Formats: sequence, C-alpha cells, structure tokens
Amino acid sequence: MPYSSTQGVVLFGAESTGKSTLSVLLANHYQTLYNPEFVRSYLEERHLFGLIQHQKQISYTDVEMIALGQLISEKNCFRQASLLEKKYVFFDTNLITTLVYSREIYKQIPVFLEAMIEKQPYDHYFLLDTEGQWQPDLQRESPAVQHFFQEKMRAELEKRNLVYELISGSELERLQKIIQFLDKN
Repeated sequence: MPYSSTQGVVLFGAESTGKSTLSVLLANHYQTLYNPEFVRSYLEERHLFGLIQHQKQISYTDVEMIALGQLISEKNCFRQASLLEKKYVFFDTNLITTLVYSREIYKQIPVFLEAMIEKQPYDHYFLLDTEGQWQPDLQRESPAVQHFFQEKMRAELEKRNLVYELISGSELERLQKIIQFLDKN
C-alpha cells in the first residue's frame, strides 16, 4: 500500500528560516527525497517570463494554482519515496503554509484547501525558529513579516493539535537536532 512505511517530515516556519537548506541536507543524510516549496518555482517562472517583478504582483487567484501545485508535487514525491522504500521523505513546507498566507494576505482561502490538508500524511513537524539571518529574495518580504508569520504558523500548528518540535540554533545544530529526533523515533 502506498505510504505504508514512508514517514512524511515537514520543515515548517516562516520565510527565511532554513527550510529549503535543511530539506536538502536531511534528504542527503537519509539518502531519500525531498519536496521543494512549490510557490518558489511558481514565482521564479512567472518572474522569468516577465509576468511579475515581485511576489506582491500575485493575487488571490494564484493561490489555487499554488495549492494544487504544492499538493501534486507532495503526492508525487511521497509516492516516489514509498516506491523506493525510503524511511523518510522531507517537505520544505506544506499546504498549511499556503492556508496561513492566503488567510492573512487575502483574508480568504480556497474552499478545497482545508480538505486537502486533512488528507496529507505527515508524521513529523519541525518548526524552524526565526533566529537566523534573514535573506532577501523574490519571495520574501522583511524580518518583521517573517516574525509575524512565524507566530501565525506556530498558532496554526497548535490550533490543529499537531505535535511539533521547535528547532533553533545554527544550521549544523538544527540539522543535528532533527537527525537525533528522527533516529530516536
């Protein structure tokens, strides 16, 4: 049965908390797959083709495409990891992030998003702390926005009664903490 033994590990948190870097490092450590955040490639492609100059040029109508892209990429990655009989598959964020950003920025969420979130098979959540140096890019706003959304992310995990580990420290310390946690469980 697909997904029967593969565990989904979500690296969660606001922008510029190290999710992408840690996803790659963890996938390399466990010799498995990771799923990059879909919105990043969505924005980069739209920027490449001159459709946007900055993320603020996307609108609520983009949220459905972003959510569906995230869902499809997650399912494909999970399926591949399961078929390869990998113990873990790592996710650089998940659909809850899309929900939080949509609700806070556009004051609405796509009607199907909640149902999609409930069906996703995640086993572990690691909330990455905001203590690192903020790095600007096409997708990111500012350190103040980072802290605002970090609190919203934490609150959403708690509202859903999702168990998570708060991970702080340097990149190496974060990596070691997650590995230690996963190796114990």
